[in-house]
Amino acid sequence: MGNRISPFQLYCLLMFMIMSSTAIFEPPHLIRAGGNNGWILAWFCALVALPYSLVYSALASKANIGLVPFFESSLGKWLAKALILSYLFFLIFSCALGLRMFFEFALSVVLFVVPVSVFAGFLLAAAAWAARRGLATIGRLAEVFFWTNTFGALLTAALSCFNIDWNNFLPFVPRGILPLAPGAWKHSHVFAESYIAFFLSSFVSNRSRTYLSVLGSVLSSAFWICVFTLLSIGVFNHYLAGVLSYPIYSVVRNISVGDFIERVDAVFVAIWITNAFVKTSLLLFVIAHTSAAAVRLRDYRFLVLPFALLIGALSIAMFRNTVELKFFYDFFFYRVMLVFAVILPLVLLILSWWRRNECNDQKVPDSASSAG
Repeated sequence: MGNRISPFQLYCLLMFMIMSSTAIFEPPHLIRAGGNNGWILAWFCALVALPYSLVYSALASKANIGLVPFFESSLGKWLAKALILSYLFFLIFSCALGLRMFFEFALSVVLFVVPVSVFAGFLLAAAAWAARRGLATIGRLAEVFFWTNTFGALLTAALSCFNIDWNNFLPFVPRGILPLAPGAWKHSHVFAESYIAFFLSSFVSNRSRTYLSVLGSVLSSAFWICVFTLLSIGVFNHYLAGVLSYPIYSVVRNISVGDFIERVDAVFVAIWITNAFVKTSLLLFVIAHTSAAAVRLRDYRFLVLPFALLIGALSIAMFRNTVELKFFYDFFFYRVMLVFAVILPLVLLILSWWRRNECNDQKVPDSASSAG
């Protein structure tokens, strides 16, 4: 059972964390907020999220001894346990929410005859297997899927260009780009999924390059979200793309080149099945491993299956229908992400700096007295 990963594998894992649901659900939000210039809003969101990345990178460099010891050294034993418990609840909820969002997409446009419980069971069984094998296995799978998914995304994006009406991008920023900026903070939470970097920092072989993995994942994700938003606007115009539930999937379904290349939506679905699989595997590993470390257990693997069953049941029971899911995602989820992926990491970083300075201040008098 190996748990060491390279900085590039960390980058791949962060890409899957960010893109798993974002690329499907976020383009219509950006289009409704920015109209035919919603693709520019994706870059504003990335700029807002860059400070988040710096916080995660700084925390990752400090948490190289392991997340639980770092929390305890920064907060004290009992406050650290309370924070770890809060993060575990958040991780379980986030994993279940990501699964439910993927199930809603898959069952509404592809597997409409398959019960959601059956689909959830197969995906969670595969994710539990990968989580039990260790982080190195998940990292290698993410590395392979990263290249295959990148090729598939580039292929579908290139083929979609044949259906673009370039007039749909006009007028180009008629009032300038600054009016787009106020909405960026609300949508920047999609890039805050890279917070998982400081949970994984102790497993990275070259921790000095962790910040490149985090920054690279944010900028690369912004590029793909911008591409998907551009394609949605170019093919449908911003009025229609803003009301479609999954405009990028509709873009791919409309691909028809010379009455020969058609029905490439299977490539798109395969990409997002692997996205959901890698993200679920990673979160299962983090949840089980952090839980085991918090209670001083040597082996986390026997915790994977109970957590997988809990997450599967929660993903099915948490919302009654798609309307409730979209309402929560549109109006509440970004607030939850703001607390756990922005505010708490920033507080932790400040506390770690303060504790370090406090320790340095205590060492100075001791050194002076011993010298005297």
